[in-house]
Amino acid sequence: MKYGINTVLWTWPFNHERLDLFKKIKEMGYDTVEIAVEDMSEKNVNAIKTGLQEYNLNCVICGAYGPDRNIMSENRDVQKQGVEYIKKIIDMADIFNAKMIVGPTYSVGIYTGFLNPDNKKRAWDNCVKNLKEAGKYAELHGKYIAVEPLNRYETNFINTAEDALALIKEINSPNIGVQLDVYHMNIEEKDLEKAIISTGKDLFHLHVPEHDRGTPGTGHTDWTGVARALKKISFSGCVVIESCDPKVEAIAGAGAIWRTFDYNQDELAQKGLEFIRRVL
Repeated sequence: MKYGINTVLWTWPFNHERLDLFKKIKEMGYDTVEIAVEDMSEKNVNAIKTGLQEYNLNCVICGAYGPDRNIMSENRDVQKQGVEYIKKIIDMADIFNAKMIVGPTYSVGIYTGFLNPDNKKRAWDNCVKNLKEAGKYAELHGKYIAVEPLNRYETNFINTAEDALALIKEINSPNIGVQLDVYHMNIEEKDLEKAIISTGKDLFHLHVPEHDRGTPGTGHTDWTGVARALKKISFSGCVVIESCDPKVEAIAGAGAIWRTFDYNQDELAQKGLEFIRRVL
């Protein structure tokens, strides 16, 4: 099992001006960094590549799937933009020697039109069609896409492990699986352990913040159950702390992170890793 942290704890999106974080993350004992990169210029991408190599860090690419990249959209041009974006971050993963693309690839947001089952079915079909195309591209490049369920306040499309499994079953690509996040699971799942076990070999990636998106081990998450489940399915992927801080305003608004925790960002990263290593 690999241990990583998402740079969203300190900054969003990630660019070459924050390469200092790689040194910090490596010194803390992480072997993997998860990043979201919007600036895909040659200068920015090459600088990040050099930083990853310098600190010998594995990399996971976290996608940012806003309305203009909505592969569920009824607008074909928007669908196309979404698929092209996924392909671009797969290309970027090639440069960074990253294997995994994670996040809510279907696009975040609440769609009131989904109260009509016909509308949601069309969105589902669009998502399946477009992820099939992205999956073929991922196969050609030896990359994997992990689809993340989000809680009900961030999407009304894919909320649970069961939802994600139904989607990837229909897509039917060996390179598309499930990403779970225990923060979202604490809102949506009846039983964390059972939900993780249900994904089995299709669990490609796991986010491990606390139930309030703070330091793992400081809240009410059933970490013993999470550990049992990962052992039962022989999970050998990467667990990543994706915790947030209101100082990162772009994420504070999107994720409703309004109050400051009683520790700083570096303490969260260090103490979180110590706990996750011990319990998992």
